[in-house]
Amino acid sequence: MTWKFPGQAEVDAVSRIFEKILYPQLRLLEQPEKLTKNQIVKCLNLTRHCISGASVVLPFMEGKLIHVTSSKVPRDVIANHSIYDCYP
Repeated sequence: MTWKFPGQAEVDAVSRIFEKILYPQLRLLEQPEKLTKNQIVKCLNLTRHCISGASVVLPFMEGKLIHVTSSKVPRDVIANHSIYDCYP
């Protein structure tokens, strides 16, 4: 098996994707009260997919581990919904 490490071209591609897709979504999420539930779900899904897809070129995190609070939404509810559930 041969491993390919991301080069500058891959890093540049991720930067362009973030600028075009991720950053506008994050700006929208700064004022969630102006968004519908469906718009929030779409923004969060796009954000999640951008970060997940770019994870191969992101550096490992350093420092103290942060323990987050569990979601009050049951996991099976989260797992059984997608961005497409919001659109007729």
